[in-house]
Amino acid sequence: MKKVMCFILFYLLFLVSLQARTITLSLEPYSQEIPLGEFASLDIVASGIPSGNAIGDFDLDVLFHAPGLLLTSWELGTFLGDPNDPSETLVHVDNSVTGIIRFFEVSWLLPSDLIDLQKDELSLTLATLTFKGLQPGGYNNRFDNVLLHDAWFAEYQDPVLRVAGISVPEPSTLFIFSSSLLGMVYFGRKLDNR
Repeated sequence: MKKVMCFILFYLLFLVSLQARTITLSLEPYSQEIPLGEFASLDIVASGIPSGNAIGDFDLDVLFHAPGLLLTSWELGTFLGDPNDPSETLVHVDNSVTGIIRFFEVSWLLPSDLIDLQKDELSLTLATLTFKGLQPGGYNNRFDNVLLHDAWFAEYQDPVLRVAGISVPEPSTLFIFSSSLLGMVYFGRKLDNR
């Protein structure tokens, strides 16, 4: 029993350390009122980057209300390098599907240069989107197909996505698998003691 308790304690400490390294990706502002014919901006912001690391690339979709909004422009941030310099970044932006804009950016900078570029920032604006209001009303936007990597191209697992101002982490496969394994061990030992 003592071994099981030590294992559970170690496992919980491991989960706490994973949560401390979680990156938050948000759309700011998440929901906004856009008057008819007026323009509004939406920032894609990353925060919670671990000390001594950086974002090396991202691949994500932003879903927006197409009948009410018209995407007029987009601009990538400079935290992965100059988006207009092919020697620093590889950029692909696709808005051919109505209501979806797909972003993909990879930095060619060395990990040490990326870390130096991002080290003093609490949050990074990865991109800014500008919309024109075609129909009056409030519109919610969201992420889909999010993939983030660090300066060494290791994947950031389960980034926290901001939904309606509430932080909702995606379930971690490791956590679900480990919890079910612990439950099977517990009930297996319980049945053996009978």
